[in-house]
Amino acid sequence: MSGEEQMPGGRDILDSQYIAPRLQEAGVDAFEISGGVDPDLTWRVLPCMGMPSAVNVPAAAAIKAVVDVPVMAVGKITDPRLADDLLAKGYVDVIVMGRALLADPELPNKAKAGRFEDIAPCTSCGQGCLRMGLTFESFTCVINPTIGREKEMTITPTTKAKKVLVIGGGPGGLEAARVAAIRGHDVTLWEKSPKLGGQLNLAPVPPTRQDIAKWVIYLTTQVKKAKVKVELNKEATPELIERFKPDVVIVATGGKPAIPPIPGVECPKVVTGADVLAGKVAICRGKVLIIGGGMIGCEVADYIANPGFDQTSGCTDITIIEMLADIGLDEIPQTRMLLIPRLRDKGIKTITSATVKKFLDDGLIYVKDECEQTIRGADFIILACGAQSVDELSGVIKDKVPEMYVIGDAVKPRKALEAIAEGSEIARKI
Repeated sequence: MSGEEQMPGGRDILDSQYIAPRLQEAGVDAFEISGGVDPDLTWRVLPCMGMPSAVNVPAAAAIKAVVDVPVMAVGKITDPRLADDLLAKGYVDVIVMGRALLADPELPNKAKAGRFEDIAPCTSCGQGCLRMGLTFESFTCVINPTIGREKEMTITPTTKAKKVLVIGGGPGGLEAARVAAIRGHDVTLWEKSPKLGGQLNLAPVPPTRQDIAKWVIYLTTQVKKAKVKVELNKEATPELIERFKPDVVIVATGGKPAIPPIPGVECPKVVTGADVLAGKVAICRGKVLIIGGGMIGCEVADYIANPGFDQTSGCTDITIIEMLADIGLDEIPQTRMLLIPRLRDKGIKTITSATVKKFLDDGLIYVKDECEQTIRGADFIILACGAQSVDELSGVIKDKVPEMYVIGDAVKPRKALEAIAEGSEIARKI
C-alpha cells in the first residue's frame, strides 16, 4: 500500500496509520509500503535519479509503529549496507529489492561474503528496465545485459586462448575486456586518455546524476581483478596494432560531440556541452544559448544553472533551443517529470520546434513557424546536438588481423546500454 498517496484528496500518513491496524485485524499478514498513485508521481513508486535513496522508509516506519505484523519497505534501496542499516535500526522488518537484483541477481550472496565491490550497481537510471518496459521492448539492464538471456549468455571458459586487443576504455570496451579475460583470453586494453570510462565520465557531472559514476568504478575494478593489461595514454595506430600481433581486435573507440554544419559554427563563442561538463570551458555568468534540448542539453542547462557553479548563483539567463516539440524527450518519464520542473524553477527558457539557421558573433538566427528570428548578446553558445562515431581504424586494419569487431558508439552513437551489451556479447563469442 501507499504510505502516502501524494495527490490532492489522497490518503496521507495519518490516514494510513488509522487504516493499517484495521487491515491487520481483517487478516493482513504483512505490509509492503511504497508511495503515490497519481500517474504524475510514478517517480515515487519507482524512484529514479533525482530522488533520495530509501524514499519510502519514513512512511514504512510510521506504519510499523502502529501494527504488529512485518512491514516491508521498497523504493531505491540498492545498497545492501544501507538495507542492513535500516533493518538494524528497526525502521522496517524486511527490505524489498527489485531493480537492484536485476542489476546483480547475486547481490545477497556477494553482500553476505563482504564482496561489495563485486556487486554490479543499480543506479536507478531506468534505461533498460523502465524504458524498455514502457516501449514493450526486451527487458534489460545497462550494467547487466544478460537479463532474460541467462541461458545463452553464460560466461564459459574458452577452449582456445587468444590474444585480444580492446581499443577504447569506455563502458563497451571495459565490459568486453572483463568478459573476455574471465573466459581465459589474454586481454590488453589501450585507452588514449589518462583514465578509463570514456564519455561515461561526464555523465555524473550534472545534478542528480552522480550515481552513474558507480558504473565506471565497478567496471574498472572488475577489469583489474580479471587481470586485463591496461595501457593508458596509448593511442592505437595501424602500425602499433600490426606490431602487437593480436588474434582479435575489438574497436570500442566511442564517439565525439556532433558539430552541425551550420554557417558560423566556428565562432569562438560556440563550444560543446561535453567541453563544459569536462571543465574545459569556463562558463561565467551571462547569457547562454544551448542548441539541442535532448537529455544532454537539459543536463548542461541544469548544471550551469546550479547554485555555486560559477562561485555565485549559477548562470541566470539560459535558453534551450530545440527542433522537436518539447525538451527532454529522450529521457525516461520518471526522470523527466523531475527534470523539467527543476529547469523551469531555475528560470531556464525554452524555444521549441525551432531550427538554427546561422550562428552570429554574439548570437544566432533561428526559424520557428516559418519565421526567422534573431537572438543577440549571447556570451556562450553551447552545442548539445548529439554525437558522431569515432572509428578511423576498422577500415584500415580489417584485412590485417584475424578477427575484428566494432562495438558501441564506434558503430553508431547510442547509450551505454547498447555499448555494454555489444561488448558483453562479442566477448562471449570470440
